[in-house]
Amino acid sequence: FFFFFFFQAEDGIRDAQESRGLGDVYKRQVLLFASNFRKLEQNCLDYTWYVAIDFQLFLVAPFIVFLYSKKKLLGVLVPVIIIVGCAIGTIIVAFKYDVWASMNKYNKDYEEKYYERPYTRAGSYMLGILAGYFFYEHKEGKLIKFTSFVKNNTMVQWICYIIALVGMACIIQALYFINKELPPRALDLLYLLFSRLVFISLLFLLSLPVLVGKGPWLSALLGNHVFFVLGKLGYGAYLMHKIPMQYYAFIKRRGIYFGFAQLSMLSWGYILLAHLLALFCFLFIEQPIFSLEQRFLLKRKPKKAVEEDESTLLRMSKEG
Repeated sequence: FFFFFFFQAEDGIRDAQESRGLGDVYKRQVLLFASNFRKLEQNCLDYTWYVAIDFQLFLVAPFIVFLYSKKKLLGVLVPVIIIVGCAIGTIIVAFKYDVWASMNKYNKDYEEKYYERPYTRAGSYMLGILAGYFFYEHKEGKLIKFTSFVKNNTMVQWICYIIALVGMACIIQALYFINKELPPRALDLLYLLFSRLVFISLLFLLSLPVLVGKGPWLSALLGNHVFFVLGKLGYGAYLMHKIPMQYYAFIKRRGIYFGFAQLSMLSWGYILLAHLLALFCFLFIEQPIFSLEQRFLLKRKPKKAVEEDESTLLRMSKEG
């Protein structure tokens, strides 16, 4: 629905692409979730490169999880090998195409050969799978010693919070410094290699006390109904946000300079419109499809099993 709607709504952009001989080729790339392998000048629906990477990694993930279900060591070893391989690939690309994290040395190969490629994101995705293993093992009661240590030690919980928050703040601040002045090549390469991996690891460290049953304030914050609604609409808002942005940009007869205040108001307007479009899509497209999936594809649990799951959740919530 989205691709059909966007291609129809953006006739001007689509025609411009086709006049340059790019339209049909790029539409096939988008529909096949391969738009992250585009050339930089193929800029229609350019932001779908992220959806493409997500889908590509999603296709790989079941095989890795299947390995884990059969042989845990192999299921852990494969993500680790992928993380190391992605790091090596990043080093090769960085030196071969002169790719820097700093925008002071920006060239188009940064996006074409590094930023929009699966090997840039796969390491973080693999860390997410490893975190999922941990949560699964915790739910199965196989990490009792470690989780009990974290759960019963307030000092350890606060250490997790402090290290995670300070570390994430440092990574974000480092991005400012490497763009303000050109850093040494070694430091820039370290940022390319480890910034995402370290950030994801710190995010897991921040959520660790919550996963083991502590951190009620963080659990209450992230479990708030506001975040639940935003989570439901987030994907649709991501797909839709560029429609109002491009519409507003292309109805102008000439470029306009915007100050900070005007850009702030425009940004909030785009966010609101994107979520309104996402709400429409969720109510009339996503939710009906989910209902059909549950009715015809997913096996329903017996009533007794559902009651047991509900009683287990109630007991877990009472325990912390």
